[in-house]
Amino acid sequence: MFPVTAGSSMKRKIAMRLLVVLLTFMLPAGPLQARPVSPVPVITLDGSHYDRGFEHGKVLRSEILDVVENHVLKGIPPASFKLALAALSWMIDVDEGIVQEAKGMVAGAKSAGDGTFRSERFDLDITWKTLLVINAYVDISDAFCSSVSRWRQEDPSDVAIVRNLDWARDPVLMRNTVIFVHRPTEKDEVPFVSVAFAGMVGCLSCMNQDGVAIFLNRGHAGGRKGVFPPQKRFTPYTLLVRKAVEKRFTGVNPTRDRVLILAGAYRIGSFILHIVEGKPSGGEPPAAVMELPVETFRVRGGAENKERTGRYLIATNHLVELDGHQCDTYPKSCKLYQKAMKQMPTLGFGLDALWGVLHKIQIGATLQSMLYAPKEGTFWLSVQDPEKLTMSPVFKTTVDTLLKMD
Repeated sequence: MFPVTAGSSMKRKIAMRLLVVLLTFMLPAGPLQARPVSPVPVITLDGSHYDRGFEHGKVLRSEILDVVENHVLKGIPPASFKLALAALSWMIDVDEGIVQEAKGMVAGAKSAGDGTFRSERFDLDITWKTLLVINAYVDISDAFCSSVSRWRQEDPSDVAIVRNLDWARDPVLMRNTVIFVHRPTEKDEVPFVSVAFAGMVGCLSCMNQDGVAIFLNRGHAGGRKGVFPPQKRFTPYTLLVRKAVEKRFTGVNPTRDRVLILAGAYRIGSFILHIVEGKPSGGEPPAAVMELPVETFRVRGGAENKERTGRYLIATNHLVELDGHQCDTYPKSCKLYQKAMKQMPTLGFGLDALWGVLHKIQIGATLQSMLYAPKEGTFWLSVQDPEKLTMSPVFKTTVDTLLKMD
């Protein structure tokens, strides 16, 4: 069971969410059995961007402050952060919906407290601009991740992906992991599920109602980590990923349109995206890896093996298309990629087999392991327990079940 701060505004809310999950039953071959309880809070966010932000801030006020003070800004002198905040707040360029969502988060947090939303440690009032700057944290951070997708050549819709989020082994992130369920009322947006942390507006690991999932990794190689300070206005990259997941595409080739969003913007960080689509358009493969260093991009689309029976793709933090299979420029992420490659020739197609790969390529700092198979909407999640420092039992559900929660 996830920890809840005594007296926290989220306590009653999350208790009801978990009760719904606990009382949702599945019928295997045998008697009824309850589904396992989610190891982290499941927060449903309904309505407009402002409404969803308000609920986010209201339910997770103290958790957002915990992440901001004890993880994102840990070790940064308050005066230095205030200078960076003043500079970056004018450099960030986001859609109006995200601005309204950030404003809603501040209003919700204020409503849950004493009318303020403030970090006493940093002597700082948290504004909507503060939240957007903090959401740019991923653009300049340095973290490890890995993911593997696999599908049958004769049935590309039978694709599945597994992913390790290997960030710092930080109890702050462990105790503030959240499953956000977005159900927008905007007509040009689709519902989606995001596995993230309190206060995060963008997407690290997101899956939408239409069977599209995007998992974000940092890209490491030589001098391609990124550029800072920004040379011009930019969108925090997790927010671009969210736009690609959340937007309702109406053109003839949504896959291409999604790639244009992800590749066309100015970036201050280097990224790798692992994308799966249950119903790819334009004859595209059901999975792709986009390598996005600051200055260019490449796409890998299922040519990493020559098996007649199936295809697979692997993403770590290694820019394969740019640096090849040599491990001179950034050996740790390259060797992790090579380790994953060695698992693939004998790997079966079952979900359990694919899940097992994650345990073989964990690096000791795994915060989250997850699996997604869009054909049935299957979603599995295991997280690092902040007290036991072991991975939790696997929570098995579907994206559709999460999207329909009361």
